[in-house]
Amino acid sequence: MSAQAATYIVSSNADSGVGTLRTAIVSANANCQADTINFSSAMTITLTTALPAIKCAGLTIDATPWANPSTSMIPAGATVGHPAAAFPPIPRPGVVLTISSGVAGGNNGLNIQADNVTVRSLSIRGFDDGIRTQGDHTGIVIESNYVGLLETATDIAAAIPALNDRNCNGVHIVKTTNTAGTVGVTVRNNLIAYPNLRGVYVDGGGAWHVTDVTASQGNGKGFNLTLADNWIERTGEQPSTPSTLRSKCSTNAQGFAATSGGGIEIEDTTAPSLRITGNHLSGQPTLVSASSTVLNGSNGIEINQTRRSSLPNAPADGGSCTSCVISGNAISGYLNGIVTLAAQNSFFGLVASTSAANIMDDLTLSGNLVSGNLMGITYGGDKTAPTKASIVSDNLAKNNYAVGIALTGQNTSATGNIVQGNAVGILAGDLLSSLFARARNLSIFQNTVVDNTLSPPALVQGNAGVAVANAGTTTVISQNSISRNAGLGIDLLTSANVWGVTPNDNGDTDTGPNALMNKPVFHRKSDPAPGVVLRGRQVTFTGWARPGAALEFFLVSPDAADPSGFGEGLRYLCSGTAGTTTDPQPPNPNLSGEGEDNAAAGFSVSCTLPADVVPTADLVFSATATDTTAKVTSEFSQGRQVDQFIPNVRLTCTPNQLTDSTGQNGPANCTVSLEDGAVAPTELTVAFTPPPSGNPRYALSNCSSPVKIAAGASSALACTILANANDVAGDGDVTAAVSLDTPPANAGYALGTSTLDQVTIVNDDLPIIVLECDRLVVYDSPGSSNVAHCTARVSNGTAPANLAIGFTPPSGPYLRYTLSNCASPVTIPAGATSAMACTITATPNTDVGDGSVDVVLRLTEPGPNAGYLLGQPASITVTVADDDHPPPPIGIPTLGEWGGAGLSLALLALARRRLNGRRNDH
Repeated sequence: MSAQAATYIVSSNADSGVGTLRTAIVSANANCQADTINFSSAMTITLTTALPAIKCAGLTIDATPWANPSTSMIPAGATVGHPAAAFPPIPRPGVVLTISSGVAGGNNGLNIQADNVTVRSLSIRGFDDGIRTQGDHTGIVIESNYVGLLETATDIAAAIPALNDRNCNGVHIVKTTNTAGTVGVTVRNNLIAYPNLRGVYVDGGGAWHVTDVTASQGNGKGFNLTLADNWIERTGEQPSTPSTLRSKCSTNAQGFAATSGGGIEIEDTTAPSLRITGNHLSGQPTLVSASSTVLNGSNGIEINQTRRSSLPNAPADGGSCTSCVISGNAISGYLNGIVTLAAQNSFFGLVASTSAANIMDDLTLSGNLVSGNLMGITYGGDKTAPTKASIVSDNLAKNNYAVGIALTGQNTSATGNIVQGNAVGILAGDLLSSLFARARNLSIFQNTVVDNTLSPPALVQGNAGVAVANAGTTTVISQNSISRNAGLGIDLLTSANVWGVTPNDNGDTDTGPNALMNKPVFHRKSDPAPGVVLRGRQVTFTGWARPGAALEFFLVSPDAADPSGFGEGLRYLCSGTAGTTTDPQPPNPNLSGEGEDNAAAGFSVSCTLPADVVPTADLVFSATATDTTAKVTSEFSQGRQVDQFIPNVRLTCTPNQLTDSTGQNGPANCTVSLEDGAVAPTELTVAFTPPPSGNPRYALSNCSSPVKIAAGASSALACTILANANDVAGDGDVTAAVSLDTPPANAGYALGTSTLDQVTIVNDDLPIIVLECDRLVVYDSPGSSNVAHCTARVSNGTAPANLAIGFTPPSGPYLRYTLSNCASPVTIPAGATSAMACTITATPNTDVGDGSVDVVLRLTEPGPNAGYLLGQPASITVTVADDDHPPPPIGIPTLGEWGGAGLSLALLALARRRLNGRRNDH
């Protein structure tokens, strides 16, 4: 019957016996399946001898059910990295593993020698290594453990165990070989505190470290390692009397005195995938001397490929870190916050070996907060020719006692970091020796290097923003913001490490850091082409530099210029070139104006000030020169205040619209002003053309050319315009235009973006519209009297613009009349007085007695922005009248009627007789 995975319950806190952790590990090693070890309750297990190593793959030791998720020793609101990210809480474990204080050294808490082992939520203290992994294994996970502190304390500061109850190393990872692409060891979300040596110690697996690895297996073997979100506190704290420290930590197996502990130390490894991210690391510095400030020989994160090269039986130098990332960590209180390729005894942690086998390529150091160390970040890449570049980017290195960022290898780029409050901001090379004569092709690009003004330790004599040390060091320093440092912004140190301005030399042939590249020189103020001319927002730099050099120009103010008068460079502005590489050098490379006098290596470069910079005569600028072939950059040039300021002048009228109603007719003030908030360096006389006078629609005052802008002022009144009040509708709008004249030569100003403005006088008298008809009665018989013409008319002038008049025509049916030209709206053209609204024509008929009908027309009420008002009448009625005569009435005649009728008949008979007589005559 095949074996199956089992679960072992630890129910006893005894050292050995039934239900103990020791028995559970022995059983799991015998079963050798994906077993689990759980605990029946919270407990403290005190050992008298070391536990057996974990030999079988897939084992999980999990005390999570007994951790208290509501309590964590991680401070509330804790953050790490740059920018700051919240650090996750780590629940306080309920299961404690420790060893009796009287037990000799050499014992480990848990010793993992198998694949896919997980250790979770234990508290482990008092051992040589709290947790140790050993051998060529993958898939190991160490998470959510408390390693090396008193778990009953209320916070980390109160959880300090006695020296003999601490671990030598919190987590010790000893690797030999590992297959590329596999997951090696993951150490995440652990609280590791108060180790006497190191928080996490990663060892490539030299033969002298473990008894079951032979020397033939070699050194510097590969592994994949992830160290993420661990809180590593107070590492490397040493006793005042070393003899009081437990013997296991007083010296290690190689005979090193235990004088250098660290947060995370990685030695003798090939790391195809190393990730150290989001960790908090805090050292426990001790005062070495009053002159060298604070350190205790430990490093926050150390990647060290050569440390044991001089030891007996040690393999050859070797090791690499390929595609490795150190990102988002917060590190303080160490000799070096982050150091790569550290030598054993170098004060600054730089490599002493010259072996080409020491490769530290393609390493990314980003987003770390490194503060309160002696050295912030020290990158010492391969000294010969690494195959890939490494990048130190977006870190915040502040308040380190010596150097914020030190670049000591080759092909390394420091980009986008903030380096603040250190003794030296960024160092290229080694301040102590000439070991790095071949530290070439460094790049310091777009960093902010500011306020590095600390009193430096004894080994650092200056407070440079960027310092380049050692002959042969080559560094391109480009587009950085470097300001307010106590020393030079950029300092090229001589071979004797002399701080301060390096004079230019004839031919620029001297040697030293960055080949002591000559700095640019601006022309004199008195030269025909002054060194710095500011025209409005455009600044033009003129001078000379090394022939063919790439130039960068910087704004120095509003920060004060360096006390030396050279640099610094608060804000990068623009780039240019200095002639061609075939141009001759000027005879005197330190003399302003030489480049102009003999036209050698001259430059004239213009750029535009940033939008938030006010152009004034007080601005100060500087420049650097870079030989792009040799990859070297100069110190900053001498700072130069503006030699000639020609401000831009503009014209603005406010308000630029008036109305011709009393109380709203002005005034409008037209002002001549300097653009961008600039002030006049001297009195400026500005000529302008005022509006024509005599216009009946406006009046002018204070309006004579030229106008003077006083020195130190930014504007002056040129003209005041007042609209003449009137109530005439339809007299339209007029403009009063003001313009700046073209300035004469040497006027001291130039025309800006607005040289013409005008004030519009708006006719605001609304036209009043009434409805009129030429006939109010029309008749239903043919003729001119049967047509009525109705119009919409402006009663108080003419239409100032085309007016669309709302109109409601008569409603049908139209039985007695017809309509024409009768649609809404009615448009009165601009300048006209009226427009036809409707034509009404009575339909002729002879129907007697059909009576009269009314035709009603109305103007509709205008909206608020119609541009007119309604007068009276706004509605009108046209009557269609019946003009046919009615027939005589039928009834009994009266006496008078009878008499009239008889007379009529007699007359009719007489008429007929006369007519008949005429007929007979014919």
